[in-house]
Amino acid sequence: MQRNWIYELEEYLAEKYVNLPVHESVADDKPALRIDPALDSDEAKYFILGLEAQLFSIDEGGYAQSSLLLTASESKGQQKGFQLFWHFAYKGRRTRALFREGISQLSAASALILKYGWDISQVQIEARREDFGALARGVDLVIKSHAGNIMICGEVKKDSREFEKLIEDFHYCCQQGQHSKSDCKCKSNHPKYELCTFAKPLYFWAVAPGREICYKLSYRDEQILLEEVVSLPHRSEI
Repeated sequence: MQRNWIYELEEYLAEKYVNLPVHESVADDKPALRIDPALDSDEAKYFILGLEAQLFSIDEGGYAQSSLLLTASESKGQQKGFQLFWHFAYKGRRTRALFREGISQLSAASALILKYGWDISQVQIEARREDFGALARGVDLVIKSHAGNIMICGEVKKDSREFEKLIEDFHYCCQQGQHSKSDCKCKSNHPKYELCTFAKPLYFWAVAPGREICYKLSYRDEQILLEEVVSLPHRSEI
C-alpha cells in the first residue's frame, strides 16, 4: 500500500507542535499549526525517510539534532542552531510558528543521501566558517567529495516566488562576472554567486516545495557559465 507522505508529515509536525514545552514568551492560546506553503509529496517523503533512517531527529524542544548540522562548542551535545518552531513577535504578542524552509532543508539533505547516493559525512546543512570564512552560510547545502573538494552547492527556498527570484538573481550575478555585493542589484541572493566563485563547485542545485533545478557550472574569466541539466546527477555519475 502506497504511503501518504504528506499526511504522515502533517501528523508528525502537529504532534511535535502540540507537545512543545511552554515558553514564557508565548501566549497560552498559541495558534494552530500552519503549514504554508502546503507540503509537497516528495518533500514530505524524504523528510519522513530521513527521520526513519535516523539522519536527523527533532527533539522535545523542536530543535533538529544531526551530524548534518554544525554543533556549537558550548552546546554540551545539544544542537540549538536549527529550530523547527520559531518564537517571534507578531502584532505586539509573542507567538510561535513552523520554520517552513527548515522542512525543505532537512528533506533536501535526506534526498542527497537516500536518493542521490551521498554519504552523510559528505553532506552539510549550511556552509561552514572553517571552509568559507566570511562567506559562511552563503548557501544552505554543501556536498563534498571524500577528499574534501566542493562538489555541489545547494540552496533551498520556502516557496515558488522565492525560488524564481533566486534563479533570476543567480543568472544575473553569473553573467555579470566579478562584482561585489554592494554593487549588485541582487543583494539577498548575491552570496550564493560569491560562494560559488570561491569554491567552484561542479553543480548548483536549487529546490523549493514541488520545484527543483540543477546547473552544471563552468568557469571562464570572471564569469560562471550555467548549463541546465535534467536533474542533479547521482553520486555515481559525477
